[in-house]
Amino acid sequence: MEFRFRLFLPMSLIMCVMLIGQTLADVSQVVDRVDSAVVSIECTLHSGTASGSGMIVSPDGYILTNAHVIDKARSMQVKLKNSKKYDARLIVKDSRNDLAIIRIGVRNLPIVVIGDARKIKVGDSVVAVGSPLGLEHTVTSGIVSAKNREIDGRRYIQTDAALNSGNSGGPLLNSKAEVIGINTLVAKDAASLGFAVPVNTAYELFKSKKVAVVTELSNKDLAASQYSNTADPTQARAGKGSMLKLIIIIAVAVVVAIAALLVFLLIRRRKARQRRGAANNETPLDITLRAAPQDDEDDIDIELR
Repeated sequence: MEFRFRLFLPMSLIMCVMLIGQTLADVSQVVDRVDSAVVSIECTLHSGTASGSGMIVSPDGYILTNAHVIDKARSMQVKLKNSKKYDARLIVKDSRNDLAIIRIGVRNLPIVVIGDARKIKVGDSVVAVGSPLGLEHTVTSGIVSAKNREIDGRRYIQTDAALNSGNSGGPLLNSKAEVIGINTLVAKDAASLGFAVPVNTAYELFKSKKVAVVTELSNKDLAASQYSNTADPTQARAGKGSMLKLIIIIAVAVVVAIAALLVFLLIRRRKARQRRGAANNETPLDITLRAAPQDDEDDIDIELR
């Protein structure tokens, strides 16, 4: 039994390590699919400069970001993952929802896949990509903390993924690498308290300027299957397979941990019984005292038998 316990304990530890590794692998897979479509935006203002993030939604150079990132900008530059910079121009701005679409004169660009924020659940894993404090392509991860958090009349997705100044306009992604939100706000004097505009809010902007995007939604106006070089939406479904593997690993780890605990308790119970049995079977020592010879009265001879 001791051998089995010694075997189960390392196995449970190995399964826990595998579980953590699988989670990290899922995040890296999400980033691999999207990172090249995330951009940094640098704006020149009358009073100085401002920066933020954005995501390429069309291979024709259309980029979705926050309105406050490009607000009052005299000029804008977009920096791609390959470090190339391009001048950008404003296409449409929705100040009410803090969203904007800008465009650069480049074709055949990598793009993001637009998801459906209505399908998210509290506790779902999310990944944020952007340029906080000018640190380009920074990745943070967390969960959906709330779905419809209302702030100043707007509804946001609340997340504990770390966001900072410069993350604004960058994508909030689900486990299938689909954009479910646009990172917009962070709470002051709070840790890991960020808010993203649900991506569904941007649909009207796409339609108003006839920007075709790749989406998992059954919306013909938004579908863009005519782009042969766009991201394949079926690739996003691969996330389901990795999610299933994660669930299986969690289930196996739980079973192994429970089995190890049961074995440990059985061993302790068995040893306790053995100790009680040994105590019941013990016989008292038979000690005989006899007097020493008369010439040595001070000595006592003790015989054990």
